Amino acid sequence: MIHSIYIRNVLFYVLAILLPLIISFFLTLYFFQNDEIENMEQNLIDSGEKVLDIANDEHVLKNNLESISYFQLMEFIVMDEQRLVYFDAGYKFDLPDEVISHVLDGEFYRKESGVFIPNILVGLPFEINGENYALFIKPNIEQATSMVRNTLLTALFIVLVIGSLFIMITTKYLVNPITQIILATEELAKSNYQYRVPVTRKDELGKLSNSFNLMATELEKVEQMRKDFIANVSHEFKSPLTSIRGMTIAIKEGLVTQKEATNYLSIIEKETERLSNLTEQLLKLSILESEKYTFSTQNYRLDDQIKNQIVALQVLWEEKNLEIETSLQLISISADKDLLSNLWTNLLSNAIKYNIKGGKLIVKGVEEDSIIKIVIEDTGIGIEDEDLPYIFERFYRADKAHTRTENSYGIGLSMAKKIVEIHHGDIKVSSKVGVGTKIEVFLPKLK
Repeated sequence: MIHSIYIRNVLFYVLAILLPLIISFFLTLYFFQNDEIENMEQNLIDSGEKVLDIANDEHVLKNNLESISYFQLMEFIVMDEQRLVYFDAGYKFDLPDEVISHVLDGEFYRKESGVFIPNILVGLPFEINGENYALFIKPNIEQATSMVRNTLLTALFIVLVIGSLFIMITTKYLVNPITQIILATEELAKSNYQYRVPVTRKDELGKLSNSFNLMATELEKVEQMRKDFIANVSHEFKSPLTSIRGMTIAIKEGLVTQKEATNYLSIIEKETERLSNLTEQLLKLSILESEKYTFSTQNYRLDDQIKNQIVALQVLWEEKNLEIETSLQLISISADKDLLSNLWTNLLSNAIKYNIKGGKLIVKGVEEDSIIKIVIEDTGIGIEDEDLPYIFERFYRADKAHTRTENSYGIGLSMAKKIVEIHHGDIKVSSKVGVGTKIEVFLPKLK
């Protein structure tokens, strides 16, 4: 139970209140008594003198002493010249002979001792009917301080109870969001990614709840991407494998002619090649994402690499009768040449594939300070606004009508983004339906 943050906070705050209150109690009691000692002594002297002024005989003296001792919380003792107790009002103690003699000889006596409980004693000489007497007066300090202590202790108890209740309530209010987050983490552990922590505050705990909800949202997206990835991979493999199985059975059982068998074998070869390419791309993407790729940089001319990639794709852009416009400065870079080659192949292939016949492909490259900017722009079909945030996700196709037979797996842009990130760069896409798409790649020179 003590491991609970709620219990520990309550105990901590109660101690934080209790210790200062105890210290304050003793300090208050101490200073109260010290401040009152002088007043108390003077009151004793004044009371004794008043009694003696009106005490013209023994009977009046006793009555006055009894009244004062009852109402003023004082104790008296009167001694005569033979040192016998003449009057006792509850004051039980032994007085030293020298003190009694000092007062009987007509001298005033006062004594103070003790710290938290002072022991005040006043001795006054007086005379009745020609005989000397000594009046010793002592206040009932223990009773007076007991009243003060009881009052302070009562106040201390009330403050402690009210403070503890207040602390319990406020601590519950503080700990409640943490408790909710603990419950939420337990739900996440059960794969309940839809669970959210209610946010009712704007302080640090409120920010923590918001951060947790943001994390849960991202985990939900990742989980959905994982499911989609499995579903897409299964779909990409299942359909061609089913076709290959059917055609091989037909050939094996002689259900087709020689010409049809040859055609089937050609289809099987293309499908297996496509599946091999898909597997290879998935393996590359997996290696890149796992950060196990051996990053090997070298210095080379980036503009020459891009021009060579454009030439390598000549068959594709000539087939669509595209106009190629290049504006590449002389650019040197230190980077992984093979990865960037893969990057330009993916981006240029997409720009050609989704362009219109007779359209234009624009490739620009400039060096701005220590940043290299490459722009690949086409005049193709464009991408819908709702598709733009997802085009870098695996197996996502903005062109829903695009088929697998065209060797499009929805992995190229995922790999492109990862390659750029590995080089500590950035990639941006802007597009307008019916106008075209522009991709901007920003790479550091990495000298």
